Amino acid sequence: MTKINDNHLEFLDRLRNSGETNMFGARPYVQKHFGLNTKDAGAILQQWMDTFSERSDKGEVNEDDDSYYDVSDEVDFSFVMGLRNQ
Repeated sequence: MTKINDNHLEFLDRLRNSGETNMFGARPYVQKHFGLNTKDAGAILQQWMDTFSERSDKGEVNEDDDSYYDVSDEVDFSFVMGLRNQ
């Protein structure tokens, strides 16, 4: 199983802050951005979800960051829809 690292955490935190997608639908973004298969991307996302509250309580997540992280160049709609149909 792929273990989450700081790059994954930062990417997912920024994706959440951007409002680009509901985080339950973030797996294709992780998969495409990091070149992971579906299983590993899902494992990374699950680890992020499992640690988010604790990291937030410790002040390790900047939830006030309103900077926009444009991931539209990384994941196109056809890619996301293709994953949903698998």
